Amino acid sequence: MTRPYIEITEEMIKRAEQYASRGLTYEQIANCLGMSHETFIHKRRDYPELSDAIKKGRSRGIGDIANVLYGSAKAGNTTAQIFYLKCIGKWREVDIVTNDHDDELQKAKEEVKKLKGDKNGKPSRNKN
Repeated sequence: MTRPYIEITEEMIKRAEQYASRGLTYEQIANCLGMSHETFIHKRRDYPELSDAIKKGRSRGIGDIANVLYGSAKAGNTTAQIFYLKCIGKWREVDIVTNDHDDELQKAKEEVKKLKGDKNGKPSRNKN
């Protein structure tokens, strides 16, 4: 038994754009439009306006959420500010390792230098 032919209508294109704006995957959009994922792939290729609508919908959805995030960050939402700076500003958290024994290490290095002496192996006569 053959499957019925699915015609892509303006209404389907509008719905696909709306679904894409909400972040649905291609497979989910296909299911909502009543077709298999494989059919949907073929229809996207055969109908450039369908493919364009999905791209437009994804961009619009990202833009809408980005505007809300930006507004929240500007309004003082610390979590939104951090998220925005990490994503857009490429900020990263870095662990800084400090050594509490830096002064002791430096003193020990100086002592070693004194004990080594000059190039001939004679101990240095400088005593500071």
